[in-house]
Amino acid sequence: MAKEKILDPADVKIGAEIRRRRELQRLTQDALAKACNVTFQQIQKYERGVNRVSAARLLQIAKCLHCHPSELLAPQLDDESNPLIQLGRIHDGRDLAVCYLALPPADREALMIVARALASKAETTPSPAPAQLRRVA
Repeated sequence: MAKEKILDPADVKIGAEIRRRRELQRLTQDALAKACNVTFQQIQKYERGVNRVSAARLLQIAKCLHCHPSELLAPQLDDESNPLIQLGRIHDGRDLAVCYLALPPADREALMIVARALASKAETTPSPAPAQLRRVA
């Protein structure tokens, strides 16, 4: 009698994230497999969590899915209170982080002063109705 394999929840979550991102990009398992030089059956096993994804393969898959390898591991960090996770989930959050990192230290400091001032103002002021919003040039 064959021994039933117990799946590691981390492998299942990583596989689910690979599948989610693959489907978002409208890639077939076969297309991802060819790009990573494996069989589509292997991709199936990764996505179901049956086979563990090696670090080297995770790097290949992340490259094919146009994401950072840590993003495939993100389901392990389901802490909704983490501001970095929240930032990554909002529209333009990644762009904001990229722009911030491109700034020289003095400009980062200036931007943080402005951001803190706006955040403290937002905490004490009710949000305006959509009709009151205006675009700042």
